[in-house]
Amino acid sequence: MFISFFVKKFMIRHSLFVVVCFLFSISSVTAEVFASDSVTKSTSDEVEEFMLEGQLAYQKGNLTDASESLQHALNLIAELSVQSYMALLPDAPKGWVVEETSADESAFFSGIGGLVVATKRYKKEALANMPKVLVLPTMQVALVSNLPAFAQVAVNAMAQIQGAKTGTDVIGVAGHSGAINCDNKGKCQVMIQLGESAIVTGESKGIRRGEFLALIKQLKLDNFPVKQ
Repeated sequence: MFISFFVKKFMIRHSLFVVVCFLFSISSVTAEVFASDSVTKSTSDEVEEFMLEGQLAYQKGNLTDASESLQHALNLIAELSVQSYMALLPDAPKGWVVEETSADESAFFSGIGGLVVATKRYKKEALANMPKVLVLPTMQVALVSNLPAFAQVAVNAMAQIQGAKTGTDVIGVAGHSGAINCDNKGKCQVMIQLGESAIVTGESKGIRRGEFLALIKQLKLDNFPVKQ
């Protein structure tokens, strides 16, 4: 009991430190993108309230309440991150619509906890209401951050494999390097690494390479807080 108490106490203190660091890490992007957004400001205020509640509960020795408050703060911070990352993804080009925006994890990253994932899927406007059983021209772009160390290793391996494929070209977006690869069936894939803990992935089907690349070039990554 003596050991478990101090272990739990350390975890609460560490969680508080993580919340503070996480809040500062997204503040630059969130402030830049949502400076006039009252909803986001309200959410930020809630984060600060939960952090304060957690700190007060911790000081009183109430570790359960402290943990719950800090978890609420982390959940709200994740929501803020997704909102800010969505704003960095391209708007729908002329003749296209954003069919779906979500925070769903891609198949490759499924099962990895703690990720922040923002995804936009694009569909030709004239075909937006066609049955989904048909293979239609589509594009998808996702920004994934907070990659743990083992996922970073996997991403680096994927980047090397993609770079070795026939038909792969190096691309640059807002100072970040990546690669695009297209096959003879009209399917293209893009991967752009943002420092050590974030990545942009993209995929297109049934459209020209140039049209998909034009979408990728519209990523607003200039102010993304890269962690080296």
